[in-house]
Amino acid sequence: MQKNRIQWSKYLQVSKARLLIASSLSFACVFHVNLVSAIDSSTITIVALSDQPLTGQPADVPSFFLDAKLNNAGQVLFKASLGDSSDGAVVSGFRDQLHVVAREEESIDGSSGDYFNGFESQTALGDSGAIAFQARISGPSGNSEGIWIETTPGQLELVARTLDQAPGLAPGTVFSDFSDSRLSLGQNGELLMFVDTGQLNSSGGTQTSSDGYWTRSVDGNLEFLAARGAIAPGTS
Repeated sequence: MQKNRIQWSKYLQVSKARLLIASSLSFACVFHVNLVSAIDSSTITIVALSDQPLTGQPADVPSFFLDAKLNNAGQVLFKASLGDSSDGAVVSGFRDQLHVVAREEESIDGSSGDYFNGFESQTALGDSGAIAFQARISGPSGNSEGIWIETTPGQLELVARTLDQAPGLAPGTVFSDFSDSRLSLGQNGELLMFVDTGQLNSSGGTQTSSDGYWTRSVDGNLEFLAARGAIAPGTS
């Protein structure tokens, strides 16, 4: 049996569990490492393996993995390249039942003709199983970016899109760029996001950039928290 030597690895530790991405010259793999105790040996199981179908998704064969996350319930979230075309995808679920949350070239809404055109580095996984991610968009409406959340498997909801009016700020102040965004999910699926903003100009672009924090409640309301340059509450 050929022995594959790991070239690099990285992991995220959550409570007493780890999610590990490992790679060698001939394979890539996502491991679930359950730490039995500080002194006992670990139990290691494979979550996904390159060139092998994802569990629960027999038609989807990954070739590469990025940005693995693990919550305290044992659910995983990672990005992968799938199929012969190596389409990027966001994958989540338990190790024995994974599902593809979104993939490149798929419609973002089933009707507009706009489609996912790549997934940026920002993803989030909450203990409730909620997922959030950032993606690039292409299609009839032009190139843009968006942030999505999935609180129920198979039901994606768009949270915000570039050039959307930023709630709580002056008219014409829009979300301008999500490439440096930060996403975090609360215990019940609440979303906290940090994104760039700008003032919409006559050409349809933005200027005078800034940034701020917004929250999305479990019932879908997007609310403004704070923006750079604003007076801090209780200090005026």
